[in-house]
Amino acid sequence: MSGSWRRRTDSMLLHLLFAWLFQSASAAEVPVWNHMSSREAEGFDYCESDRKNSDFLAKAGLAIIHGPEGMREFDRVTQRLVRQGVELAESLPSPEACRLAFREGEKYQREVGISVGPEVRRRVTFKRFEDPALSRAHLELGAQWMHDEAARAVLGKIPANAPEPSMRWARALAEARMGHAALDSALVLSQVHHEFGGVDQVRFGQERARQAEELAQRYGISVAPP
Repeated sequence: MSGSWRRRTDSMLLHLLFAWLFQSASAAEVPVWNHMSSREAEGFDYCESDRKNSDFLAKAGLAIIHGPEGMREFDRVTQRLVRQGVELAESLPSPEACRLAFREGEKYQREVGISVGPEVRRRVTFKRFEDPALSRAHLELGAQWMHDEAARAVLGKIPANAPEPSMRWARALAEARMGHAALDSALVLSQVHHEFGGVDQVRFGQERARQAEELAQRYGISVAPP
């Protein structure tokens, strides 16, 4: 996945998420909470001190307790990544060895992502429709399917039980990104289904209907028209 494509997809999903949060409540009704982004959890320096790790893990837990219902599963995935980071740091003999492991793990996970990106992108096409709402939904579904597939491909290429610290962090990153992608996929698919009543071949085309069905089977969401 290229950096520019990932930024566009992240921006789209963030917009969808907040639109979903606010569609049934006003800004005053949405609880204020200290949300922890996945990038914050991924980029935290787990090698500086046990005290800071403890505080950071507590912050991740508070996000679950005080967050809105719709964000709790996302925050649980993030909290699990933070806990894995803390545990990995505790197992390493020095800050230097610790930072090397995290750096190499992040690099490996990124390189695997780059390697699978072109193949995933080749498997999805986009087109415009006269109906702008249908064009938007077609784009969002395709982009999310691509994001979901890429996350799955990366996770499948990183060993689950590798003993090397760097590989453990690479796997933790891949698991967290897959967990977040799954939640995003369920959200996007549910919204499109709610708006259009289903994702059928007549309106969306064979490719997009098939991709929607794949996401639906993975995450237990109906895409059949009423």
